[in-house]
Amino acid sequence: ATLCSCVFSSRALPLLGAICELTARAPPASPSRRPSAAPSQQLQSLVLTIMEELASQQALLLDHASQAVRCLLPPLAACLPSRRSDVRLLALKAFTGFCIILLNDCKVFDPVAEKPSETTLLLETLLCGRVLPILPTLLCDDAPTPAFALQLLATFLSRGSAHAFVAVRDLGLATPVLTALKGQQALTLQSALLAHCLLQGRQVRVRDLEAVGVLSSVHAALRDAAEAGARQPAHMDFAMADAALCIAEEAMAQVLAALRAGEVAEAVSLEIGGLVRMLPVLAALCAPLAHAKLAPLLDRASLACQHVADIARCCPG
Repeated sequence: ATLCSCVFSSRALPLLGAICELTARAPPASPSRRPSAAPSQQLQSLVLTIMEELASQQALLLDHASQAVRCLLPPLAACLPSRRSDVRLLALKAFTGFCIILLNDCKVFDPVAEKPSETTLLLETLLCGRVLPILPTLLCDDAPTPAFALQLLATFLSRGSAHAFVAVRDLGLATPVLTALKGQQALTLQSALLAHCLLQGRQVRVRDLEAVGVLSSVHAALRDAAEAGARQPAHMDFAMADAALCIAEEAMAQVLAALRAGEVAEAVSLEIGGLVRMLPVLAALCAPLAHAKLAPLLDRASLACQHVADIARCCPG
């Protein structure tokens, strides 16, 4: 903590950023010349480790948010395209740590403001111009690199940045992201947030989420929540239930809208049966949510039930 408080200063941050930038530009050492890591590689790993520690200091980071965005994030972004997967991971962990704090602070990042701040514009430009284009590479790396990449994208999209959604569309990121989601064994809060943002932003379709198993994972998460609520409501994972309900509600609303618009052929291909099968789980979930007095979640579950009933009525045969 003492070291971090010393580094977070108007003099130290630019120096640290400059060192990180230099290590990112250093040519890779020839493996035939030295069996151990070259001094430049050792320095880079040390700098990135320091950066990761700085990213954990929320209060200090927010106090120096503007300078951190200018001095630290661009050099970290320069390390992300490294040829070495270990460097990409270290850089991404630090970069994501910084961004999670900065993006979630409305005073630092508010892309929907009438006049966005300079830090908002800098963050959007950096993420859309330098980070999102290399996301497919990061998603193909070994674990846990893809998880950090998905977390970063989910946080960015969740803040309502129009530029972020345009970049995702223009870069064709939906396909590699869906592939990465398909490789996950279970729904997580971050993957649920990302899936919901992509669906709500019309970057993916309901059938895309069904094809990669996201809707099945949503059904499993809701079933687990309902079973936990029936036994001991206090032990229910309310955050996961809320995340799963957001996806279910949005998916059902889009299918219902398609049916009401007369797009029967399209809607049938959206796996209506899978959504309708969620009705018993949603109904079972309402009781523990009511018992816990969680009105927002109860309203969401009730609306999802209503959507399912409306889908069943609209569906031919």
